[in-house]
Amino acid sequence: MNRERLKKVFWGAVLCMFLMSLSFLFMPYASAAALRVSGAWFWATLLAGYGLFTAADRGRKKLTAKRKKKTPKARPGIARVFANGWARAADIACAASAAGFLSVMLAAPRSRAAYPLLSTVVFTAHMHCVLNGENFRFFTTAEKSGKKGKKGAAKR
Repeated sequence: MNRERLKKVFWGAVLCMFLMSLSFLFMPYASAAALRVSGAWFWATLLAGYGLFTAADRGRKKLTAKRKKKTPKARPGIARVFANGWARAADIACAASAAGFLSVMLAAPRSRAAYPLLSTVVFTAHMHCVLNGENFRFFTTAEKSGKKGKKGAAKR
């Protein structure tokens, strides 16, 4: 699989993670049948998102193995913070949304405001892991170096 196709798979995984987090928004309003649909939506997008993410990760590893690039073993995205500007924003948003969710749950546990905050916590936690990870770095730097060519790489 080429890099451009893998990039689409990667962003498809991010989209599925976003759609999975939206399933929490419909839970307080759902009837019994709609709750089943919401649950199916949750599991389908969760499995699709992580299936696509795994495919993008394996493809990235195959591409880097073909190029014989020896990169040092980096910590997984869940164990890193502030790896880049996008990750910094996701990390701050994750901490703020988690604090907001905990505050609402302590102040008014039955509040409907908990659901949007839970949705935000779940999505920003996913983005913390994804944006601090090697796959995001690979696909964003590959995009930049692919446009500049050899001359742009020599200037670095």
